[in-house]
Amino acid sequence: MKSIPPGTCAAAVYYYNQGYTHHLLHTYAESGWIEFFHRGVFPRKGDHCEWTGALYTIQGQLKLPVHA
Repeated sequence: MKSIPPGTCAAAVYYYNQGYTHHLLHTYAESGWIEFFHRGVFPRKGDHCEWTGALYTIQGQLKLPVHA
């Protein structure tokens, strides 16, 4: 899996495209490797998703043409 920059949340779609399953994401969340932030959004444990990180996720992982 590619590194996810600090301050960035990962979209579930990003993990699915990397080959992770819903069940595996749930297991990782239970083990504390990732946290559940919102439906389909996972920051790393203890990391805080900044607005710039959210924008990175939308543009880079979801490939949506948005800008601030």
